[in-house]
Parts: sequence; C-alpha cells; structure tokens
Amino acid sequence: MPCATLEQKRQVLTPTARARSHCATPIILYHNIVSGVDEGSEPIFASYRDVERPYVTKRTRQRHLEADRRDGRHVAVEERESAENPHRAPAISSRSSDSEPEPRFDNEPYLDMDVDFESHIDFYDDDPMEAGDDLDDLDSGAGGLFSSDDEDDAYRLLLPYGQDEERVEEDYDDKHSDDEDGEDFDLVDDPAFDLVNVFGGGADDGDSQPADDADTDLFDDPPAFDEHSAIRNAYVRAYIATAFKGATHDVARIIVDGVARALLSARNQAPEVEFDGLDDMARTLPTIEHRLGVNLNSLIIYLFLCPICWRVHDSSSLYDEDLNEQCEEEGCDGILYTTKRLASGKHKRKPTKVLPYVSPQRAIQHWLLRPGKYEQLQEWRKEGDEPARVPPIFEGGINAFQDVSQPIHDIHDAWGWRAIQAGLQRIFRNEAIARVYDEDVNHIQQRFVSLPCGLVWQINLDWFQSVKRGNHSTGALYMTCCNNPRGVRYLIEETFLIMVIPGPHEPSLEQLNKIMEKFVHEMTRLYAGKEFRIYGRENMFPVHSVMNSEVSDLPASHPRGFKPEDFRLRDPWRYIKYAYRALTADEFDKKEIFERRGVSWSVLNSLPGWLTSMNSVVEFMHCVYLCMVKHLTKVIILRSGMLNPIPRNDWYPLDRLEEFFSRIIWPVSVARLPPSVTSSSSKADQWRLHISVLFVGLFVAWEVDGNLPDIEAPKSRSGTKDAAAQAKTEKVLRQRRLEILLSESADPNQEQLDLVDSFTTDRSIRRHYSTMLEFSAAIRILSSRSISPREVERGCAALSRACQNWANMGVHMTPYFHFAQHFQRQMLQFGPCYSTWAFPYERNNGFLGRTNHNNHKGGELECTMMRKWWKWVLVHDLLNAFHRLPELDENDRDSVELLESSLKGGSRPPRGTLLEYLARLRHDLLVLTRLGSVTYPRYHKVIRLQTVNMVLYGLVLQHLQREWQEVDILIHADVVLADRGACFMGIVTSFSHVYVESLRYGAATQPRGKSARFAYICGRIPVEIQWIFKIDIDYEQRQKLSRTIAVVRRFITDDNVPVFPWDIWAVDLGVQVWYANTFGDMEAVDIKLVSGQLILAPITVTNIEYWVTIAHNHRWIWDSIGKIRTKNNSPSDVMESENLVEKLQVY
Repeated sequence: MPCATLEQKRQVLTPTARARSHCATPIILYHNIVSGVDEGSEPIFASYRDVERPYVTKRTRQRHLEADRRDGRHVAVEERESAENPHRAPAISSRSSDSEPEPRFDNEPYLDMDVDFESHIDFYDDDPMEAGDDLDDLDSGAGGLFSSDDEDDAYRLLLPYGQDEERVEEDYDDKHSDDEDGEDFDLVDDPAFDLVNVFGGGADDGDSQPADDADTDLFDDPPAFDEHSAIRNAYVRAYIATAFKGATHDVARIIVDGVARALLSARNQAPEVEFDGLDDMARTLPTIEHRLGVNLNSLIIYLFLCPICWRVHDSSSLYDEDLNEQCEEEGCDGILYTTKRLASGKHKRKPTKVLPYVSPQRAIQHWLLRPGKYEQLQEWRKEGDEPARVPPIFEGGINAFQDVSQPIHDIHDAWGWRAIQAGLQRIFRNEAIARVYDEDVNHIQQRFVSLPCGLVWQINLDWFQSVKRGNHSTGALYMTCCNNPRGVRYLIEETFLIMVIPGPHEPSLEQLNKIMEKFVHEMTRLYAGKEFRIYGRENMFPVHSVMNSEVSDLPASHPRGFKPEDFRLRDPWRYIKYAYRALTADEFDKKEIFERRGVSWSVLNSLPGWLTSMNSVVEFMHCVYLCMVKHLTKVIILRSGMLNPIPRNDWYPLDRLEEFFSRIIWPVSVARLPPSVTSSSSKADQWRLHISVLFVGLFVAWEVDGNLPDIEAPKSRSGTKDAAAQAKTEKVLRQRRLEILLSESADPNQEQLDLVDSFTTDRSIRRHYSTMLEFSAAIRILSSRSISPREVERGCAALSRACQNWANMGVHMTPYFHFAQHFQRQMLQFGPCYSTWAFPYERNNGFLGRTNHNNHKGGELECTMMRKWWKWVLVHDLLNAFHRLPELDENDRDSVELLESSLKGGSRPPRGTLLEYLARLRHDLLVLTRLGSVTYPRYHKVIRLQTVNMVLYGLVLQHLQREWQEVDILIHADVVLADRGACFMGIVTSFSHVYVESLRYGAATQPRGKSARFAYICGRIPVEIQWIFKIDIDYEQRQKLSRTIAVVRRFITDDNVPVFPWDIWAVDLGVQVWYANTFGDMEAVDIKLVSGQLILAPITVTNIEYWVTIAHNHRWIWDSIGKIRTKNNSPSDVMESENLVEKLQVY
C-alpha cells in the first residue's frame, strides 16, 4: 500500500468531530435510572399502539391478500377473529415513565452507594418510536409501516413512505465478470438487492429505512419459531433458493404456496391436526426473511455521498425537492445523483456513490439478543473485577504487575484494561493558549470495565483490491469486542462490519473524516451509556462502549534510535492539541502543522479517552512479518550479497539455502508454504513460517565442516544490480551518519569526518548470523500466544540488541525497526500480539474479496459485500436458533442441514494458516474446559490387534491396565478367566487421523495419515505416530470404558550430536536436533498427550544426516493445564487434567 494511503489511514485513526465543550456528557451506570420521558406522562408510542394497531393490522392484511390475488396464486386464508388482537411481539421491556427497573446482577456491591453516583441522566437517546415502526405489524422487516408483498415492491429496501416502486428500464448484465470459475452461487446472489431501487422512487413510499435507534424489528427469537416446523422448513427452503441459489421472488412464492396448499389440504382432511401459523403463513420473500430473522434491512442502512467531496447524505433526503443534482458544498461540483426514466414515464433518482453502513448501536442490540451473549461478555472477570465503584489504575508499565512472571493470556490481563476511565468528556478551549483535556464531568473516578457492562472495542480500517482484473480499492471498517473470549472474538459472526468504503480510489483524509463522523458520533453516545434489551431478560440493561484500540498498518515516518531506554516519549496530549488546531486552521497552517508536528485532524480525536499515541498500536503482523522479516531476507541478506558464491571453493550458499527449503516437511495445517529468499511476493503468514526456520537454513548455507567460517561474504560483481544497490545504500548511510554527527557536534574534527566518509557495511558472516539468530529468538518470544511481563522485557531487549548490532554494522533498516522498539509498552498495555495483530482482519478482507459481483461502481460492489457479510451473520444466528429448540423434528433437521450445507461450514476444522489460527482461537474455549479435545473423522476401520501384530496387542493391553488400574478397574488379557474386571479382546477402532484441539495428527501406517505422522507429545518430545486406536470396553454394571491412544516411536539423540550455534537460544526458538530416521521402541500413549505440530528440516553436517525439529505452535501444553486449574470445571475434568500433569512430569 502506498505511503500516502498509510498516512491517510493513520491520520483518520489518530487525531473526531468538533469538541462539544458547552455540554456535559452524561453517563448511565446502573439499572435504577428513569426513562427519558417526563414523570407522569406516557411514552409517545404507547398511544400509537392502542389507537393505530387495528388500522395497521387491517391494512397489512389487505396488502397480503391483494398481492396474492394479483399473481393468480391466492390461497384462501381465514381472517382473524378480531383485528384488534395484538400479534406476537418480542420481549421488550415495558417500563412506565415513573418506575425504575430492578437491578439484576449476581454481585451487587454498589447498591448502598451514594445516590449522586447514578443521578445524571441523558435525554438525547430517547427517540420516540416512529409511527409505523410497531414490530407486530412489520411483515417485511424493512423498517417501514407496511409489508412489501409485491415482487417489485420487495426490492424497495429504503423507500420513503407511500411511493409505488417501478423497475428501471435498464438491462443488467448478471454475469459475474470478476469470478468465472463456475463455482456455486455466492451468498449474495439473491434478487433482494438492487441499488437502482434501493433508495426508492419518491417521497411517499412506504419502506423507508428504520431510524438508527429503532430496534423493535430485532427479536429474541425469530417469529417463525412460533409456527409449525413444516412452515418453518418451507421458509428456509425459499430463503436458501433466493439467497444461495440465485432464485427469484417468484420461485420463493411458488415454494411457500405449494407447501401452504399441501398443509391446507391435509388440515381439511384431518381437522384435528393443527398447523400453527398456517392462516398467517408468509408468501413473499421480504416477509419470509422477517419471520426467519434474516432481514438485512434491520441492520444495514445506505447513505449516499458526493463523489468529489464525500459529503454524506441520508437516504431519506434523496427525493427532497430542494436537493439539487450538484453538491452544495463550497467549491465542489460533484453530481449527487442521476435521473432515470421509468416505464411509466416517471423519473427515478440513482445516487452516484453509495456507502453501506451499519449502526454500532443496532449491531450491539442484535448481538445482545443472542442467548448467553451478555453472560459471555462477563466471563473475563476475575476476583476483584465485579461491577462496583472502583477507580481506574493509574500506574502503567511493568510496575503495574504484582507478579512479572505470571503469563498475560489476553488483553484482560494487561494493565491497560483496568486503566480505562468512564464518565469523561473531551473539552477543547481555543484560548490564547489552546487546551484540550478530558474532564470527569460527574467526578466519579469510575473504572470503565467495572461498570455492569462496559464493552471495550477494537477497530481496524484497511483497503484491499476487490477485483481480480483492473484496479478497484475497497475499504472496510471492522469493530471487535475485546470482552469476548479470545477463542470467539475474531469469528465473522462476532465481528461488526460497520462500513464498506466505496472505491475505486481510496479517499483523502478529509473525505475519510466526513464518512467517519456518523460512526464517531454514535460511539460518543454509546460511551455515555445506552440501555439495551438482553435475551431472556424483562428489564433493559445499561451498556457502555468505548473504543480503546485501533489495529492498522503504520504510515511512513523517519524515527531514530533502537534503544528504548533512551527514548524520550512525548506527551500524548500534544498531538491532540495540534490536531484541534489543524481543525480550524487555514490551509497554510494545516500544512505547517503537519510538516512540523506530523499531525492532521481526525474525527477520532473527539472521542473521550482517545489518545492516538497510546491507543494506536504498532501492528505486529505488518511491522514484523511483512516489513522486518521481509527486509532481513530481501535486503540485508540477499541484496547485500551475503549469499554470494565463491566458485573456487565450491561454496554456493544460495543454492544450499534453496535446497534446504525444498526438503522441509511442513505440518499439514500449513496451506501456503513459506517463501524462499528469491521469491517475488509472499503473505504475512508465509513470512512468519520463514523466520521460524531461517536460522537453520543460513547455517546450512554458510557452514564449512560444521562451523561458520570467520570470513566476509564476497562483494557483488561490479556492474550488477546488486552492486549498484549496495553502493547506493552505503552512500545513504554515510549521509545519515554525517547528519547525526552534525546534529551532535557543531564543529566536528577531521578525524570524525574521515570516519564517516570511510564507513562501509560490515560483511562478516559470523556477526550477521549471530545478529540474525538473536533477532529470530526475539520474534519467537514476542509472538507467543501467552507471555509474561518478564518475557516481554527479555524479548524486547533481544530485539533492541539485534537492531543496534545491525546499525553498528552499517546495515540499512526501515522505520519499522524503530517502531518495534515500542512493543514492550504496547504488550504490557494491550496484552500479547495475538490481541492486537491484523491476521483476523486480513482474513476478513479475503472473505469480502471473494464476493461474486458485477464490477459495478458507485458503491454497488461494496453494498454487495456488506450484504454478504451480514447475511452470513444472520444465517449463523438462525442456525443457533434451530439448535436451541428442545428437540428437532424431521422438518427442523432438514432445515439445519440445508443451512449448514449452504454455508459450507460443517464441523470439520478449517485449513490454511490464517484459518488454522482462527480455529486454534475457537478451540481455546474447549481447552479451558477439557484438555486435548479429540475430533474423529468419518471413516474408520475396526480391527483385531492379534491379527495385525501381537506386540501391538501387548502394548495396548499394558497401557490400558496401567491407566485404569489407578481407578481400581481391572483389565485382563483375552486368555484370562476372572470373576471380576473385563477382558480386552483386542477389538479396536483404527483411524487414519484425528484432530486434537483442532490440529490434525495422522498414523504413519495409513495412507491418509502419513503426511501428519510427526508430532510432539508432553511438551516438546518429537515422535512418529504409528497407529491411532480407540478402545471401547463394556465393564461391570453396564459401565462403558473408552480410551483413545496413539502408538508412537520417539526420536533419538545423544551427546555425540554436535553443538550448533543456535543452542544458546534453543528453548526460545523451539529447536532440537536428532539423528535422522532413527527411532526408539514403540510405546502407547494417551492421544491427549499430543501437544503440538512440528516442522522437520533434514540437514547434513560432516556427512551425517540429522533431523532438526522446530515447534510450529507457540503455546506449551502447560498453559492449557494452568487454565484448567483456574476454571470451575467438573470434578472429572479436574481429575483428568491433574492426571495428565502427573504423566507429563513423568515424561
């Protein structure tokens, strides 16, 4: 991505709308808070429900009947007994204005607190429900007053009230010009979206967008679950046909009409059979989506922009009489919309550029209506974290930790989590001396995460190429809740896609600020507090949201130095002050502020508590893997000529290195192999694998008789590109050293000047290798999934020494080598790199980038991506609703199978490095409750061990006797007759492979398992797995005994294995050396002792073959055991984990 783009991105995620210094930001802290309606008055929508409901019900019903008659497919439907009877409504808190909800928390230490703590009320959130927003009467779920039953009406997602929709006379090319590989229809290939019709046809149309605060169309459970399962199945089939298979509205109507006729006929023949919901069965796609709870219009709104200045307009203003085609912004000549002639002679306006947007408030409300979600968001709490009036912590750094050896597993364990303060308001005083500060307006000194529900959010803003041919850059703003357990935090269904920024070009900083204003305004309101409905709860609950970190790539910069202890950090408020100055400055002053202070205005700067230099992280993935590791390989090693050959000595390091990479045996979970040093382009996950083995590869490339020669690498031949690049680099380094010398000494002597002029790059092989080795160890330490403050300090110290060594050697380094020196402060504040790196967000970009579309510009492509994302989320929620049923009948099982097959989810763990990363995070939840969760493949074979190998039978028998003897269970051989216990007859189930904690392990004796035969057990003991058996034995009193074991052979080593230069860092690097193709005797072990995958690199040193093993996973099994001991598990789980601890200690 170009530097200008990085600068724009950092600026908008740095310095937020204008400061509101004249008003105090209120805060809702607990449940006993009055509503935003005056005492004694009724809520505005109460009278509407009482008076208008009969009219709305009758009108909605009439539209259903008229739509059916028009299409000639009317089915007789019994009318309601009384139009006045209310429909089913969701569980909404019914509070009067003069009553207060009861607080409902497990721990209530705050109930006897000072009343002033909870007396500040905010009224701006209490928007009255618009007329027509009654949930009971919304069949389409589009947010308007009436349902849309006509085929053409179904396309009107955002139409203003009352205007009849007509299709535009334009023939669209339905071919997917960007994806022609003949795959199944994409998730977004449904006819419910057409940008031409999405903004309506006039001011009287009835399907307008719902207001941001209107959440009455969000349900605890979809209305379809009050209907018969056969009707529900018909809805699912009609929905899948349109959403996944490209069917039209007519097809959906045919499906549900056929089911309706069949059920009516069945009821007529057997009146005693009841089909709940048959009389009110939905017949149109919008109504079906509403009943299933998958209506996208309950979440997505569509804004339109000026294509030049990007001024944002609400869709409801498109047909305003005073809205001109040309933008009214001063100096802007952008065209807001074009006018199209319809078949009837009317005219329709089509926006030039559209921005799909999801309100964070509505997304959170939808999210909190999931069963158990509110409780899951509280799982991070430990002793002392209960909701209470607690001040934030003010001490940061390593001194904030009581035990610096205790691992930090997630952001919840870092000091920054409890340093967030609630109740702040950002104040800007543009006086003689400008001042910007956060004021605690209620003077409560409240820790944010100690509120009843204080949600801490992380955002990511990035651009990606969304077309395969051509150049179209699309942006995406993601929002992730850090309160979520790390195992589910970055799943698609747990991530909010807030907006998809239209291309084809990336916006400027000013344009980006305009489209971010709506988001920032909402986040400011949510920080003050908002009451939300919670699944299964009668009362509404206060929820606060704060944006705490942004995870994005960094802009280009020119920092200096690699010794963090010498850094003099600037006041973070300094950047905010100059950002506010830039907001009101003229163009000349803005440019001067940017050039001298490096600051521009960003709307994020108006967020309370937001400090750019503190809340913007140095993103680990881009910094380390895509920049530092890549630069080390491509520039420091390759372009600098460190692999140049010496032909007369038959010394060809580059050829050796290439051969080394070609011989490595990678785990089966690695989908993209790491690059060689000469490859052109690679992904971050490939560079991550690359650095994990590079230190072994360079030893193989440079070694002579098992040692690194104490020589300098030969220089590149003159006239080559490498020689020119080396000369240019040395010239730049001399210029920079001269600048540093002049800045430190106004009158340097001739000796100092001569030293600068004669400076050249050090080409010592040994010094380069030792520095690269320390750099590799530092990266390995800092990229751990769990890391203690002491290890953070040690890893950052090693990284600092490596960079200082390279600087003293005259090696050219990029600014990212300096940015990495801030990792210590960042990891202590936000937790391990897994909490803040961009791997999950890059995977999200890939998910959006695989969307089938027509290459339509003006935001159509981005709207399709937005609908794909949220359709995926809603379908997952629908699947979960099915799984919550007490019992699935045949119809519901068919619905579940259809939805799962359409999503292509299944239960098999995903493959690929990024997908593997997410799978590991997902299975962290399983690890918390049971160590070594095992998943079995579909295919297996039942065998009798005596017919295969009697040695195998003996090994397995001895293992079972030893394991079960501890719990007083006797297992005898098949030839023993005994009155007590059970005989093992040798009948086992053999598997080619299994998944342990989502990672695949296979048997060497099986063709499908051979590629995954190498593994670690009990920490880092490498073995080759020979067999995988599952044993089931019927014991006394019908007790079932079950055990899954692996028959393994250990790798062999001894003291005769030579000493290697990486031995001093062996534990940190996860590296060990063994004799090649040499194993110990077979032994049987519990499959749950398998602790990780390994990378196997064959090498030859002094004509002897060795196997070098490098740990592929960055987590020790001890972490899992420690987590189990701290959780409230069942006694059997605790006993099982303790038994495994004892076995590990034996090994």
